[in-house]
Amino acid sequence: MASFSSKIQILKLNDIEKGVSAKSGKPWERHTAETMLLDDNNLCLKVGKLDIAPAMRGTVNVGQYIASFGLDVPDYGPNQGRITSFLTGLMPMPAGATRTPPVATAAPIAPVAPKV
Repeated sequence: MASFSSKIQILKLNDIEKGVSAKSGKPWERHTAETMLLDDNNLCLKVGKLDIAPAMRGTVNVGQYIASFGLDVPDYGPNQGRITSFLTGLMPMPAGATRTPPVATAAPIAPVAPKV
């Protein structure tokens, strides 16, 4: 199995989603977190939802991490036959390496001269 790591910032842990599989009738749960992918300067590249593995639930908090991921090809479900990634570990970023990514601000608007 292939693995890799990436800098992330978990912004918010979402409520656990629960349901019952229409095919098997078995219950399922999914826990996600609103997460930023960070570049090498800790600037936001993209924001999305990160699936939290069942074994990691209760141990994940808001903060900046080096996230470890694995790659696999599921043999069932909606991703059957597709290469997918999954979270395998989180290591808090060292205190000196973290910072809050800047919030994008609009450029100042130049005053418009009134039409005469």
